[in-house]
Amino acid sequence: MPEEERSTLVRSFNRTEAEYPKDHTIHGLFEERAEQRADHPALVWGEQTLTYRELNEQANQLATVLRERGVKPDDIVAIMAERSMEMVIGILGTLKAGGAYLPIDPNYPEERIHYMLEDSGASILLTHQHLRDKLTYHGAIIDLDDESLKHTELDRANLEPVNKPEDLAYIIYTSGSTGKPQRGHGRTSGNHQPPAILPGTMGCGRIGPDVAVCQQLV
Repeated sequence: MPEEERSTLVRSFNRTEAEYPKDHTIHGLFEERAEQRADHPALVWGEQTLTYRELNEQANQLATVLRERGVKPDDIVAIMAERSMEMVIGILGTLKAGGAYLPIDPNYPEERIHYMLEDSGASILLTHQHLRDKLTYHGAIIDLDDESLKHTELDRANLEPVNKPEDLAYIIYTSGSTGKPQRGHGRTSGNHQPPAILPGTMGCGRIGPDVAVCQQLV
């Protein structure tokens, strides 16, 4: 789909003025929607479709792995991924684990990627196998394409919530006047909308601070 058409669809069908409960977390709202619409399509990518149940379960499996790696509230999990189902699973899995995600566009210059990883203090990086060569990152790396993340022995149930609405949900970097990227952040409460989640039946822009806010999942 051409980028101009994609942007028009996002603006037309993903209005950002909706009100959300301030005492709910973003991922908590998604879990409620997943229970209500379990067998409805949540994510369509090419010929692939995930229902709300499937998306929720795969995010839970990743969240279990992240919890086992020690992720807790306000810990930063970097996500350097191309637009894909795995990107959405990575975002939801990070939030469900209790952490905050840092979206990184894989097309950024290596120097900028390195700065964002170092400055944020990201403890774990989620990425695709073929993007790892771009990195000089010494923390833990989880391959989003790893099929073992979907093994049945990993718990598919919703995790025990650990977040408060004031906990970090994400941090983003924008171009700064000093030449170095400037950091911003958002909270896990429902009235703070994440900057990079794909909606139920269409793809949004790149993972990065300039992507559209898409709310259909919640």
